[in-house]
Amino acid sequence: MGQPAVSTHPDFNAADADVVVQSADGVQFRLHSKCLGANTGAFPGPDHTAVVSNSSGDDEDVVHLSEPANILEILFGFVYPKKHPVLDDADFETLWPLAKAAEKYDVFSALDACGFHFEQFIRQQGAEVFGYAIRHNYKRLMDKTALYLLRGNTPMAKIAEHLPRHEDMVAWMRYLDSWKDIIDSMRKSQMQDRDLKKLECCSSCTLKGANLSTEVVTYSPIPEVSISTIMSQPAVSTHPDFDAADADVVVQSSDGVQFRLHRKYLGAATGAFPGLDDTAVISNPNGGDEDVVHLTEPANILEILFGFVYPKKHPVLDDAGFEILWPLAEAAGKYEVFSALDVCGLQFRRFIGQHGASVFGYAISHDYKKLMDVTALYLIRGKIPMSKIVEHLPQHAIAAWVSEPIGPICVRY
Repeated sequence: MGQPAVSTHPDFNAADADVVVQSADGVQFRLHSKCLGANTGAFPGPDHTAVVSNSSGDDEDVVHLSEPANILEILFGFVYPKKHPVLDDADFETLWPLAKAAEKYDVFSALDACGFHFEQFIRQQGAEVFGYAIRHNYKRLMDKTALYLLRGNTPMAKIAEHLPRHEDMVAWMRYLDSWKDIIDSMRKSQMQDRDLKKLECCSSCTLKGANLSTEVVTYSPIPEVSISTIMSQPAVSTHPDFDAADADVVVQSSDGVQFRLHRKYLGAATGAFPGLDDTAVISNPNGGDEDVVHLTEPANILEILFGFVYPKKHPVLDDAGFEILWPLAEAAGKYEVFSALDVCGLQFRRFIGQHGASVFGYAISHDYKKLMDVTALYLIRGKIPMSKIVEHLPQHAIAAWVSEPIGPICVRY
């Protein structure tokens, strides 16, 4: 009672069929196992009902699926060696369940067709399409949809709802940060261009009274930011030097390397671990009972930083370049790894000539007086532009630095 009457689909009613499939709304499809085996990877899928006797009373068995007939008739059209269904006029209410069914039964030709046609629904169903593109690694669709979601200010919660894994959410956040950096850089460039125009205006009265807001501002080419590139980063691995069996803290770098550490050493050697901007602790993606703390630093920085946490000989930084020392010092400051902070302060003396303003700001921030004095003297003698120095100074130090036209020989803040 209440169940739909069983019928047979006229286009799938072969007399020599050896598989009978029934839709959720009572339509049977008489199919061939050789075509299903050749063109599907997971038929009949994980959630079909048990095979039951055919209600007509003959010897055939029937596989009951959860999809309605209008979806299965399109899906099975991709299974046979003939012209596949044309989806040009299919609406999202048809494409979406079709894509879900193709995903469940691994009908790859249908998956590809859905991926292509989803492009026309990016504006209306961007979050759903984005999740689909990520799950199936359709990079072009992924990149196009990500850009739309970014421009449309789509709520974070809506996007997160359709991302299949936590790693995908982390990649999305990194994508947003990359664009934020680009936009900030463009705004800074715009301000610099307008300042230059004002200077030109003051030096030649010909532009006096011009409306600077209407001036055309040119920018350097925008760097390419691709969500598919971010998504395709290497799989998670474990650092061979930080892989203790009795570890009770697992930390993951921004590039997917895990460090198995000991809470007692982190507590004894750091003052602010895991820092203020770590992502939420999540279940271990490998399925274990451990939790993973995701940090924003790459593995090459964390492996040095954690070398200062354990009671053993600390890393030697004599040959480290500024491109390693600077992010290491920032991480040491964020997590308050004081032994690493001190060593970075000593090593920064090698870079006063090339990176004096950065080193000066670091010395002030951490009250390294000797480094502060030596760097200040260099900056005065080297006639470093005031704007470049101020850019690296903490707020409380700016007034003291600019209060004298030449600056003190020894500076103390």
